[in-house]
Amino acid sequence: MTAAYDYEDMHHLVDRLTPTQVRRLRLLVTQDEELSQVAQSLPAVDANEGE
Repeated sequence: MTAAYDYEDMHHLVDRLTPTQVRRLRLLVTQDEELSQVAQSLPAVDANEGE
């Protein structure tokens, strides 16, 4: 599996998540030591955005 395939696969998976599932995924990411560094570099998102 290539990195490009992994990226596209994850992109499509996230696109299919419900807003609740996205919030849950974000929580999991922020609790991971390595991934949380990436999440902190992203702009803040309003919790009510997109609902």
